[in-house]
Parts: sequence; structure tokens; C-alpha cells
Amino acid sequence: MMNVQIPHATLGAYHSVGPRNQPAWDISHDPQLVKQYGGNNKGVLLLRCQCGQVIRLLGQHVSADGKVAPSLWHDVPQCGWHVWGTLEGWTAGEWDTVVPAGEPGTKPQSHSHI
Repeated sequence: MMNVQIPHATLGAYHSVGPRNQPAWDISHDPQLVKQYGGNNKGVLLLRCQCGQVIRLLGQHVSADGKVAPSLWHDVPQCGWHVWGTLEGWTAGEWDTVVPAGEPGTKPQSHSHI
């Protein structure tokens, strides 16, 4: 599994579709998303997968240097992207993404579905 440097970009809305093969990350401060998924009120960490879909990170930890753990895995039939990722330009410090109750990713595992 490769380590991918993921640049920051202004992404579209959660679940929107952008260009393929151009992974990127962003923080959404959309009040509805923060209320539903933010938990810590910092915002919601979004990722544009290599398939182009904008998704939120679930159950990941981002270290102060931008390294994401566990690995990123977009486990859907049309994708299957699975990498170690580092968020380029990350300045938000330590960050734990929130897994809403009842969603996949609530059990500890070696990787997390995104």
C-alpha cells in the first residue's frame, strides 16, 4: 500500500463529485454538516477520493504533521482506493474524526472505511 501526499483544495459539497485522480482534502464549516458529523465543532474533514467523490473521514486520527491513521479506504464497488495518506499543508494540529453512532467504522480495526 502506498503513501499518498494529499493536497489541500476547496472542495464541493459533501457527496459531490469532482475530478477523478485528483485526491484533495478540505475542512467544511457548513453548520448542518458540523451539527450532524462534526462532534468537536472544528468542522468536518472532507476528502476527495481518487474516484472523484467528496466524502468525510470517519474514525481517523490526523497527527499534527498531517499523517492520517488508520489507512484511507474508500470501500465501494466502483472505487476501492486504499492508501496511507498525509494531508499536505495541514495546520489544524491533532484531530480525531467523529464516527456517528451506528455508522461503519465504530469498531477498532487496522484500517477505516471512508
